[in-house]
Amino acid sequence: MIIPQMQEQPILEIETQLGLPPGFLRYLYEKEDDWSFVIKTHAFLEAILTHLLAEHLGKPDLLPVFAYLETSNVRTGKLAFVRAFDLLDKGARNFIHSLSELRNDLVHDVSNVGFHFTNHVSQLNEKSRKEFIGAFDYAFAEVAQANQWPAEDALSSTIEQIVLTAPRLAIISGATMIALDIYYKNRDAATRRSAVMRMTEIIVNEWGELQSASSAQIAEP
Repeated sequence: MIIPQMQEQPILEIETQLGLPPGFLRYLYEKEDDWSFVIKTHAFLEAILTHLLAEHLGKPDLLPVFAYLETSNVRTGKLAFVRAFDLLDKGARNFIHSLSELRNDLVHDVSNVGFHFTNHVSQLNEKSRKEFIGAFDYAFAEVAQANQWPAEDALSSTIEQIVLTAPRLAIISGATMIALDIYYKNRDAATRRSAVMRMTEIIVNEWGELQSASSAQIAEP
């Protein structure tokens, strides 16, 4: 499970602040179909950005104003303000923008309600595949940086494999990492590093479980 017991408290507090039911992110990852997963994960990040902007300005009464802004508009959207105030790094902004673009593609055509990541990834050409990896490898880049792992071809290959074969894991990990980054923004660096290291363990364990499950299915007669 992507958010085990040790990690639930900060996530539960974030979900509570946003008016979401406890275990919202866990349910998204484990239960929702791919179309709903994208739509709801994006809605979660939209809410996170709305609260981030209002809190940064010290104006909780601006929550409704920011809530109605588009997310990915580079000039007038939430991400434009986030960038102007330097509230999230470029990797996080790119992740959110990419998810927002994917979400927009899905909601503007009702036929996309049957969206599946497996089909989506299989239809990507080489250029689009690289863009997809670059869009959603945010959590793994953060993990590699936090652990000071050297930039090696083997590591890059593993990250690419995870993003392409387990995009739900890549996206929920990225969304959770961004939420935790905002949650710990005003806390000491050691506390934030501890949270990132814990996410490292969670992501690696989940990827291992997915690989084991896949191997077991292949082995079945």
